[in-house]
Amino acid sequence: MQKNKQAHFWNKKAKSYPVYDKSENSSAKKLLKKLKERGVEFGGKRVLDIGCGTGRVSIEVAKLAKSVHGVDVSQEMLSLLESSAQAEGVKNMSVECGDFGSLPLCGEYDIVMATMTPALQSIGEFEKAISLAKERFVYVGWGRTRSAPLLERAFGLHGGKLHLPFGAPGASEFLREIGFDAEPEYGEEVWEHETSIEEAIEEMCWHIEIGGVTPDRAIVEKLLKSEYTDRVKHSHTLETGLIICKI
Repeated sequence: MQKNKQAHFWNKKAKSYPVYDKSENSSAKKLLKKLKERGVEFGGKRVLDIGCGTGRVSIEVAKLAKSVHGVDVSQEMLSLLESSAQAEGVKNMSVECGDFGSLPLCGEYDIVMATMTPALQSIGEFEKAISLAKERFVYVGWGRTRSAPLLERAFGLHGGKLHLPFGAPGASEFLREIGFDAEPEYGEEVWEHETSIEEAIEEMCWHIEIGGVTPDRAIVEKLLKSEYTDRVKHSHTLETGLIICKI
């Protein structure tokens, strides 16, 4: 997907994308706990977060690290990150808008991370990410399975199919090619969604469009209104893969 088109999609998604969650049971806190158990410490470190989005992970890391620099193709996402960081009193973060592959990044980072982002999809982009890390490269991406029954039905009604995005299996192959032991550690996650019917229509159309199919709003609306009268509740079950490379 062309980068300017990708920016358009993610700017559009920003208005409904989850923002930083300070709760003790947040996905970011769970990830940081797992990383600590595997020897990744952020205390006093300079961190680069590729595809940082709304800062769901970046802000949590910044509370431990010396500094965090987040890059993302979506300015709307970064604006949400900055608002959340300000609300949390986090002052050791900087952000930069642009495509990671073409940004002239030259800072020194102890840890480079990328979590559930389409920012890294080529071997060149992984080589660049690794070159910027002095101690660790941390990657979290889609695994080998994905199930979202309602979304799958919506794709089917458009003559399409819900596919797995690029993720940990592909990342692992690229990283092995450039000389790193990169066997993913897989685990399952369940994302629960509850929105109004109108919000769900927008969300479904966004997923269909980014999946390469032209959405028909009338088809999506008919599907949702045949199942729900008020709030739309559905789930997304997926496998994720964690890769930690020691530099």
